[in-house]
Amino acid sequence: LTPMFFLQFITSPLSAMFMLAQRQKLDLIWQGALLILVVTTLLVGWYVSDIMISLSFFSASYSLMYAINAIIAYRLTIKI
Repeated sequence: LTPMFFLQFITSPLSAMFMLAQRQKLDLIWQGALLILVVTTLLVGWYVSDIMISLSFFSASYSLMYAINAIIAYRLTIKI
């Protein structure tokens, strides 16, 4: 879970960039994709009945989504 928390710590302050760049629709799409991905990973973990697999998928999906969020926020800062 450490990579997930690290990326979340780095990218959470950057979430204001969506509002500054007036790209709330893009943020909504990202939040929706995050929700779908997290629910899917938890369902896969429940289906295989293994907490370690569930936590691994959860951490990997969150890390991926926060890395994508950081890239999007960086690109939004260039456009402003």
